[in-house]
Amino acid sequence: MVVRIERPRRDRKYPARRIAPELAAEDTTVSVRTDDPHLAHLGLNRPRFLDPTGENHHVPRRIPARPPGHTVHLDVKTVGVIPDGGEWHAHDRGQ
Repeated sequence: MVVRIERPRRDRKYPARRIAPELAAEDTTVSVRTDDPHLAHLGLNRPRFLDPTGENHHVPRRIPARPPGHTVHLDVKTVGVIPDGGEWHAHDRGQ
C-alpha cells in the first residue's frame, strides 16, 4: 500500500488529496488521512522536498528534546546611542 501511495507522489508530484481518488479508481479505498502519515514517513510530505526527478533532497530528522527552560528567548531593542559613562539621568546634566 505504501508503494502505491508513494508512486504517484514521486512520478507526478500528486498531493494526498489527489492520490486518494487515484487509488479509489483502482479499487483501493484509502483515506487522505492515511496518505499523509505515509508521505511524511517517507519524507515526501512537502512538494519542495522533491527534486524534479522525484528523488528526495530532504532528510527528515528528529529534534532532540531538552529539559524545560533549556532555551531562553530574549528580545533586545536598541533605541539610541548611549555615551560613555551613561546618560545624564545617572549623573545630572551639569556633570
